[in-house]
Amino acid sequence: MYRMVSLLAVSVALIALTAPAEAASFNCHRKLTHTEAAICDNGNLSALDSSLSRLYRRVLKIAAPIDRPVIVRDQIRWLGQRNACGANTGCIGSAYRVRIDFLTGDI
Repeated sequence: MYRMVSLLAVSVALIALTAPAEAASFNCHRKLTHTEAAICDNGNLSALDSSLSRLYRRVLKIAAPIDRPVIVRDQIRWLGQRNACGANTGCIGSAYRVRIDFLTGDI
């Protein structure tokens, strides 16, 4: 079921990934982790963060209620992996691309 939800999100992801760059999905004016600061300071990472945020919300919205806890747990686990990158922008970008691919069913 989760896989079907991911496949439905492909069109949403394509739209999100072609959107103009925008601010990160979190407040860049509060105390930040090294990873968050790197995202706020990098337009490409900020755009990836915004795109993933929109995609994630869309996936949650269209998911069956029984699937939502799994999706949320996966996202929390992924955030830990992303944050393990520290300020390494290459690592952060790769983490976002892998997560977007996963949510759109491309891997």
